[in-house]
Formats: sequence, C-alpha cells, structure tokens
Amino acid sequence: METEAPKEDNSEAIQKLRTEMRERFLRIMTALVGQKCEFTMLEKTVVRAELKGCDRDVQNFCVSNLQTALGVLPQAILRAEDIISVQLLDFPADK
Repeated sequence: METEAPKEDNSEAIQKLRTEMRERFLRIMTALVGQKCEFTMLEKTVVRAELKGCDRDVQNFCVSNLQTALGVLPQAILRAEDIISVQLLDFPADK
C-alpha cells in the first residue's frame, strides 16, 4: 500500500513549480524587450515592430515603430487574438 503525501506538501510543490515557471516566463519576456519582430496578423497581414512588452495575461503586446502598409506608428498595442504568429528578427542565439 502506497502512502500518499499530504495535500499540503503536494500543493506546496505545485506552487513552487508555478513560481519557477512564472520566473522563467518573466526572464524570457525581459530578454525580448527591444527585439525587432514580424507579426503575422489575421487576414495574413504582416507588420513589423519593436517589442516593448506585454500585459500580465499576455493578451496585449506593446510595440513601437509599427510598420504597416499605411505607414509607421510610433507606438501601438497589438491584441494577441489578432496575432497568428510572431517571428523574432535577428535574435541573438546566446541570450
């Protein structure tokens, strides 16, 4: 008969894993700040911009120098639901 760990120990381990994953996510997002990106949007529209960050739920991306077919916007917010993919341009491999 196997003994189960108390629920407190299990929830503590889960909380520790969540904390580690959140820290990794924040480090990744910090490394991406200032990177030039190419966003493929709905309707296959492609825009380029410099990534400045995202909100805590990763629902919105803050960008600068957004290059669109109609011109360049100095600052913009891109909704994640409108983004199909993001490609990093010239991201250094050693970061």
